[in-house]
This record gives sequence, C-alpha cells and structure tokens, in this order.
Amino acid sequence: FTTFSTLAVEVVRLGQAVVGRDMAEAVRQKIDGVNAGNAADDACGGHAAEPDGDMGGLRQLAEQRLVIARGVLVDELTAGYERLHATMTLRIVRGAADAFRFRLPANFEVTEVRSPQLSRWSVVAADNTLDVKLAEAVRDQVPIEIVATRPGPAPIDWTFPQLEPLDVAGHSAVLGV
Repeated sequence: FTTFSTLAVEVVRLGQAVVGRDMAEAVRQKIDGVNAGNAADDACGGHAAEPDGDMGGLRQLAEQRLVIARGVLVDELTAGYERLHATMTLRIVRGAADAFRFRLPANFEVTEVRSPQLSRWSVVAADNTLDVKLAEAVRDQVPIEIVATRPGPAPIDWTFPQLEPLDVAGHSAVLGV
C-alpha cells in the first residue's frame, strides 16, 4: 500500500468524451474539420490572419486558434483542508492566444496563479471559472501553475476535483493524490 498514486486520464472534446484514444489522431481529426473549406488558411501558411496591429486581424487569429492542454494535478488532502496543485501546459497548435479559461472545482478558492507570461488572473464567480490573461499573445506553448484550496476535511463521497481547461480542442492530465 502506498500513500501516493497516479491515474492517467485523457479527454478529447469533439462533441463527446473519448477515453483511451490516441490524442494526436483526435487532434488531427479536429484540425481536418476546422480546415474543411478554409482555403484562405492554406494560402497563408496555416494562418488566415496575421496580427498586423489591427484588432480585426487579431480577432480572426484568436477565432482560428487550436489549443491542446496537458496537465499534472496533485490533490493534497489533510484534516483541515484540501489543496489542488495544477500545472497546465497549453500548446497552441494553430493561431495565437493571450488568454485562457478554466472551470474550477466546486467550493475551491484560487490562491495562486503563476506563469512566465502572466499579466493578471481573476475568478468569475457567476460561472465558477478562472480567467488567465497573458502579457502578450503566444504561438507555441505556455505553462500555467494554479493552486486552489477548499477548507475543511474531504467529504465522505470525495471525488478528485476537476480543473478543466475551456476552449481547447482536447486535454489530458495525470492525477496524483
């Protein structure tokens, strides 16, 4: 018996959850679906709109972005609190991104957010999401570390808290308790 265990979980959002499927194949299908009928994308080397200083170009680039998230989530359980440590790496496959959103687990309060490009972060209580804003748009990948705490002991019907990246083509995570 060990006090530390891990579980690999892979979820791809293509209208339904797909478990145990090759992430690359699922992403390839998503890219093919997005590119269908998008001749301008091919003509511009994978980017239909380059950021040229005008907000219209940036908006088009953001709308065409394709992001894959990979994470490591470790849940710390004590008699007095539960603390979730998450390290998410968001890889921008196409386009650029300067903001990311995450659905927070119920009853958790975000206490820290760190990233080399971090500008600011905020929690939107109405839909229980964390908004992370970067100092500038990135085109490759960005790591984001999130720490969230829930006071009190774990409930009897405890399940692993879910921190879900939003607006991504797919995500996978390794969980540790």
